[in-house]
Amino acid sequence: MIAALLIALIVLGLPTLYFAWRSRDFRKFLAGAFFVSAGIQFYLYLAKVSVPLLGTNLVFTPEISGVRSIAHFILFGLCLCFGFIKEPGIQASDAVMLSEAKHLWFISVGYRPKRIRGSSLRSERHCKMAYECLRSTMPLILMLSAIAFLPCLASAKRAAPSKVEPVNHEGIRYEAPNDDGRRAYVEAWDVQTNKKLWDLTVFTNHIEPGLEEDVQWVFINKLHVRERTLVVTSERGNTYQIDLKTKAITYSATSDVTADPDDIPEVINRAVANRLLGKGYDLSFHMNPFYLRGDFNGDAKIDNAVLVKQRSTGKLGIAIINGATHNVTILGAGNAIGNGGDDFEWMDTWQVYSKGRAAQEAEGSVPHLRGDVLLVGKSEAASGLIYWNGKGYAWFQQGD
Repeated sequence: MIAALLIALIVLGLPTLYFAWRSRDFRKFLAGAFFVSAGIQFYLYLAKVSVPLLGTNLVFTPEISGVRSIAHFILFGLCLCFGFIKEPGIQASDAVMLSEAKHLWFISVGYRPKRIRGSSLRSERHCKMAYECLRSTMPLILMLSAIAFLPCLASAKRAAPSKVEPVNHEGIRYEAPNDDGRRAYVEAWDVQTNKKLWDLTVFTNHIEPGLEEDVQWVFINKLHVRERTLVVTSERGNTYQIDLKTKAITYSATSDVTADPDDIPEVINRAVANRLLGKGYDLSFHMNPFYLRGDFNGDAKIDNAVLVKQRSTGKLGIAIINGATHNVTILGAGNAIGNGGDDFEWMDTWQVYSKGRAAQEAEGSVPHLRGDVLLVGKSEAASGLIYWNGKGYAWFQQGD
């Protein structure tokens, strides 16, 4: 990997240096390019944004972006100075100096041409000073070019993971140490005695032997407790739900949604407040979105479908609130419906289909549909349509 990057440095860096040395217009172009690039890198540093390197497992951390912004700004200043401010000024004396510079270059490589006529000792001293200045600054130019064009040489190290705020629930403190790149785990501590009760591995990171190990690490980003469940969010946005009673872990590739009364529709809030859901059910927020809207019974009124959990058993299901009568029908969560059963714990995706779309895309002989339908399913597995048949909600199997 390093050898390939060095080759790319030579292929990209040397032609850029050559054209920047020969062309003032190219230096003007580079001034604008480095100015924009420096601003972008500085923004990524301030915003604490990591950027993956396309085609590799390397990641530009905010700290690396900060270093790149400094290097690009220095190069912007050099290109601005020699592209816009200082005139080339090729006069007779400069021509002599250039000739003397060539003469000194030939001498440095072991070749001694004949003395150029008309040169003076003073111009020779000037040329020698220019040559020494060029030779002394060349390492700096090459170093800045390497930083500017191939920062991935320094990107093999990822930044330290952010500190995760612990959460307290019923006298127990839950923490994510984030001190092991190969596994992400949580710890439970007794708040009063400060004694560790248990620790649990939430997920592990598969390490490819041929790649830098630390850039393959994924850590825990957030913890919070909801409905006696510890919700763990990774840096990639995946969520893991830990049942605090059984310590069973449920994985969800969708982003988690935090329960906020302001985010819950008034119809659903009213149903909860008036106990239309019944005393045995709570709203559940284990999926995003946690509610959907549609005219499910075909009466031209918008109904609401919301995820619920049965308190006594923890079984998951869907509550459909009739938009006209506000009556509630519980599907799952202890009330079996077709192949969906009485627990929708298996469900990780759901969406609303219009009756026209359902009739076109559904598999098999679709029954008569009076309104919108709910398509519920499990990723890479079977699914089902929940529809109103005129008397109640029914199940129509899709796939195996």
